[in-house]
Amino acid sequence: MVEKVRIEISEEALAAAERGAAETGMSSANEYIEALLTDDYDAFFSQPWVREEIEEGLASPDAGPLTREVLSQIVQEGLALAKRGK
Repeated sequence: MVEKVRIEISEEALAAAERGAAETGMSSANEYIEALLTDDYDAFFSQPWVREEIEEGLASPDAGPLTREVLSQIVQEGLALAKRGK
């Protein structure tokens, strides 16, 4: 199931997404933006240090089940820390 989310971006960002879609043969700015987000997510989680941290956490005796909800919460906390520069 695909969940639809509405976001607001500037006219300049929309124009850039439309150009990117046209240049890469994608059907829409939405498709282009989704591809960018997916690529960014995949690149982050493919970094060795991220995998090491995840494996260390899963091996911990205090580790509970790693559900989508738990992983989403961890990612959100990490993004918040990154935005604060920590």
